[in-house]
Amino acid sequence: MGGRRSTVGPIVCKEGRQIVRILLLNMSPDPRETMFPLELAGAAAVLKTAGHEVAGYEVAGADLPKHRHQAFWSRALASHDVIVIAPDSYIWPAARDLLRKTQPRPDRLIVVGGMHATLYTHEVLGEEAVDVAVCGECELAVELAIDRWRRGPGGALPGVVWQNRWVDRGFSSDADFARIDPLDQLPPPDRDVFSIDAYSGMATRRPRYTQIVAGRGSERICTWYPIRPPIAGGRRCRSVQNVVDEMAALHDVHGIDEFHFEDDGLLEDPAYVADLCRAIGDRLPEVVWQCPNANHPDDLHVDMLEQMAAAGCYRVYLALHSPAPAAMRSLGWYWNPGRIAELTDGARRVGLELGGYFTLGLPDESPATMKRTVRFAVDSGLAWAQFTPFSFTPGSQLYALHEELADRLPPSRAVRRAVRRAYWKFYGTRGRWRTVPGNLNRRNATQLLHRTFDKLIRGRPLGR
Repeated sequence: MGGRRSTVGPIVCKEGRQIVRILLLNMSPDPRETMFPLELAGAAAVLKTAGHEVAGYEVAGADLPKHRHQAFWSRALASHDVIVIAPDSYIWPAARDLLRKTQPRPDRLIVVGGMHATLYTHEVLGEEAVDVAVCGECELAVELAIDRWRRGPGGALPGVVWQNRWVDRGFSSDADFARIDPLDQLPPPDRDVFSIDAYSGMATRRPRYTQIVAGRGSERICTWYPIRPPIAGGRRCRSVQNVVDEMAALHDVHGIDEFHFEDDGLLEDPAYVADLCRAIGDRLPEVVWQCPNANHPDDLHVDMLEQMAAAGCYRVYLALHSPAPAAMRSLGWYWNPGRIAELTDGARRVGLELGGYFTLGLPDESPATMKRTVRFAVDSGLAWAQFTPFSFTPGSQLYALHEELADRLPPSRAVRRAVRRAYWKFYGTRGRWRTVPGNLNRRNATQLLHRTFDKLIRGRPLGR
């Protein structure tokens, strides 16, 4: 094998090779809308290519204290050499509670990656059970960290930061992570470690769907987004052929006939979008797709809508937040409200639905300005709308000012009431409620109805 041997415990030997048994733990913030864990599944593909045994387990964060998950965690600790989790900041408290019930051992490695580990590396490593934090994009760094642990102390690896007890043993840390570029070098995310059918709750036209990305990063910056995102430095795209090859494989092997592009900046390059649409239309005319992530409205154009609809796209969501100039200044998210009517008219002509994400309860926002935001949404011609109470996103510029701005937020009860009224007004106007039944199927009906109750009656969004 080469290299120095570490104090790793009962690693399985198979055909003369040492096989590390790895468990990837995905923690969803809310069981009513779960998304396929692309990053962890990408790490699974890399780890399998390296010859390791990889298993996955899915649990909603709120369910972690339940007995059956605690029993599973105890078995997992006993039967795996490495456990990897990648919680975001909202799910981190549940992950932290789980880790605090875990005793560190030199023959087992617990790896924490993802957004929170990147933004708050020292906080994550402050948990005694955590052996190593992986910063930035985790697919390659996780495998590097495991290989270093398996072989023994050595030089620093980009994005791999060790707990102090490992540093004392000669392991070196480097919090400066490297971007993965080109993205085509990565194998496609493994779709067997985490079952596609385990994720549901999205509004879809077809029940056999999954998430996918065509690239990473965005040129757009918002004060509500983390200051140091794992994918910094602008957008990188996979080659169009690479994307469509993955879609074709998922269609042929898993029967997927609907795809959700979760890119932050998919629409930023019109030429790339045009090439992608042509390739999907030529090779996969039978599939449909949508863009449920928050795209900047100024990146979408009428001619782009025509290309996307011709290739099977039927829905695009836009990050609108608020049309008020003061809200745009607060969020650093500027766009032209006058274009929305043009876009919604163009979308209707080609049979494509536009949705918008709106935020209510921003600092210094009054009931009158929240009403104007809702009125804009109602009059906009959008087919769908999501109204979310404002909260401070950990790691963002606004979060850094949360103590100063906390007293300038509208009362939470008033914001929840505004959210509840917003949903009644939006879907009670122009027959928009008719769009909902057409998106109910066996994989999402229960969850969608549950979420509808929360929004219309309780005024609460998903996962908050």
